[in-house]
Order: sequence, then C-alpha cells, then structure tokens
Amino acid sequence: MNKNRIKEIFDKHFQSIGVSLKRKIIDKEESTFDIFYHSPLSDNDLISGSIFNTCNIRYGDFLEEIINEFLSENGVIISPEKKKGNYDLLFEYNNTLYVGEIKIRDNHDSTKKKGQIRNLIDKVSFQKQKNPDKKVIAIIYFIDHFDKKNKNFYEDELRKCVKSNTFDGAKIFYGDEIFVEFNLQKKWEIIKKDVINFNKQAKELNYIKQIIINYLNKVVEDEKEDYDRVLEIVKKLKSRD
Repeated sequence: MNKNRIKEIFDKHFQSIGVSLKRKIIDKEESTFDIFYHSPLSDNDLISGSIFNTCNIRYGDFLEEIINEFLSENGVIISPEKKKGNYDLLFEYNNTLYVGEIKIRDNHDSTKKKGQIRNLIDKVSFQKQKNPDKKVIAIIYFIDHFDKKNKNFYEDELRKCVKSNTFDGAKIFYGDEIFVEFNLQKKWEIIKKDVINFNKQAKELNYIKQIIINYLNKVVEDEKEDYDRVLEIVKKLKSRD
C-alpha cells in the first residue's frame, strides 16, 4: 500500500463529515432539541463538538481499515469472519489467531471500561472455543497513546482470563506499538508523514486532535451553507420556551 492508497482510504472516511452533520441536525431537527436546549455550551461549540465526535469515530474506522490492509500485505491471513462477526481485528499470524478491538482512547469511566473488556473477552473466548487447537491471543488497541487511564485494569482482567485458560495470551497496544509488534514500522511512518502531516511541533501534540481540527476547518469552509443552516437551527432550538 502506497501513500496515495492510504490517503484514498482516509478521504473515504472523512469526506462525508458535512453530510453526517446535516443528517444529525438538519434532517432530525426535533430529535436534537433536548441536546441543544439544555446545553450550556455556545452554539458553535456544540456544532464543533458534534463534528469532533464524528471525526474521532471516523479516524478509528480509518485506522481499522488500513491496519487490516497492512497486515494482509504483510502475509497475515484476515479471517472471513471478521466482518460478519463485527470484529475490529481477527487474523492469523505465525500460527496464532489474534482477536481484537480498536478504541480511540483509554479514558473511560468504570461502567464503560467494564463493558468494553467484557465484550472483548466474550469475542476472544468464543474464538478459542471454535479453535481449541490454535493459540488465541486477545488484543486491545488504543489509537491515542496519551491516555492510559485504565491500563492496569485491562491488564488485570485479561491476565485472569489467561490464567483460567479462557484464551492463551493478551496484548494491549497504544499509538504506534501495534505497528511495531507486527513489523509495520515503515507503514506507520507513511501515515505520520503523508497522511497526518506530522512536523516537529506536532510530535508534542495529540495527533488525533490535530487531524480533526484540520478537517473541522475544511468542513466549515467547504460546506458553509449547511453549517449556517445548522447554526440557525441550533439558535432556534435554544430559544424555545
């Protein structure tokens, strides 16, 4: 996969952000009433927040797609069950079956983190039951390498599963660690240089925020008519008695 292919995948996930914003607010005006009416945030902050959240999800989808494509090019066998079973990661590498989830960042509260790890454990244990003769490894990958709030919790929960032979091993990755693990360092450099446009200053920043800010500016510039319509609706909703 070259840089043009990476950019193609990236644009595929991000180019419809303006359309997504329109569908959320313009096309579903009544359903957004409670959200905007009760919020203390400014109108522009509310719209920016909506786009920001959408960008987070899209960035996760983007990395999921390219990671799987990178792995496939590197001799990894992507399971045909991946899409059908709603797996972020499901592949064989060096005679080992890897089952994993891709998340944006590790900063969730108690309820959310318990649900996340339970979902992963259920998926991995299911694959182990289906493939008792294979070594099965659980993976949880957080794209953002800055937040590691619940790392100890996830490690403890996965360690219990390995100890009880629910599956055979577990790995937690942050940022570029998953690329290093599967010998994809050069691919990560392509992403940084040609897709995210890293520079010396950006190395000190949260790269997800950097990319989202770039696209937020682009949405406002390219889809100004829709953006103005959204702003009009938000003002109307917040002015209701």
